[in-house]
Amino acid sequence: MKPFLVIVPTPELSTEPLVSALALAQSTGRALLVLHHTANEAQTLSLARCHSLAQQCSDESGQVVQFYSQCGSPLYEAIDSVLRLTPCDLIIKSQDGEPMDWQVLKRSPLPVWMLTPKVRVKKGTVVAALDLGHRSPRVERLNVHVLKQAKCLAQAQGAELHVLYVPVLAGFWKDLDLLNARWRERRAMENKTLPLAWLAGEGVTEERIHVKAGNPGLVIRDMSCALGANTLVLGCVPRRGLMAAIKGEGGLPQQLMAHLSCHLLLVPEKSCVDTPAVNA
Repeated sequence: MKPFLVIVPTPELSTEPLVSALALAQSTGRALLVLHHTANEAQTLSLARCHSLAQQCSDESGQVVQFYSQCGSPLYEAIDSVLRLTPCDLIIKSQDGEPMDWQVLKRSPLPVWMLTPKVRVKKGTVVAALDLGHRSPRVERLNVHVLKQAKCLAQAQGAELHVLYVPVLAGFWKDLDLLNARWRERRAMENKTLPLAWLAGEGVTEERIHVKAGNPGLVIRDMSCALGANTLVLGCVPRRGLMAAIKGEGGLPQQLMAHLSCHLLLVPEKSCVDTPAVNA
């Protein structure tokens, strides 16, 4: 199994994201690569200090830990240099600020577990936001990969796994009363084309499938809070061309980053090239 890569702004072993990364590595039996990144060359750790910290982490967690320290280059370039040497399955980091966080997220070829500071729910649910209304293989592959990541995280944390689907209301329907939203929700649950059998096979019972129509950003934020989510798992397909110029590259994930009260595990489309579709 490939290791996890955790990004730390300081070499303190008792702070996030290292604490959560070590806990996840322990529960999944993974090795851990720790990248200390700083803009100040004077704060770069010596090779001996990196070895000492790695040994301390290994002694405390029982897992294999390697420690690196880099400065100067942008964080996403430092991450690329580490991944070229040692392929990983997951990147873990704390939110430091939207511009830098988004630069890492949009360039990452791997899922990124972005830890929100001061999350109150330590062992809550894991909520996977899936687009169950589309039948294209591209969307289905991303759904499969998002659910896989959410299921692995839920199992590692001993948390309940919930699935959230937000049927989007067109502008015309938004102007009508709430009955239309409720009608869309009921129709979605009764729709035999929804992959309910697939979800059941993955261990997601019907009472843990939530369908709520409305504005995706608002619904996902509010439902994550209502379900007591520790982590929201979300797929990401970056915008390109004219749409990116008009609405920005990040879309929904970038909007949610500043407003969620839980951690965010973002799964990029490019990380699931070999993932089969639901009906494959």
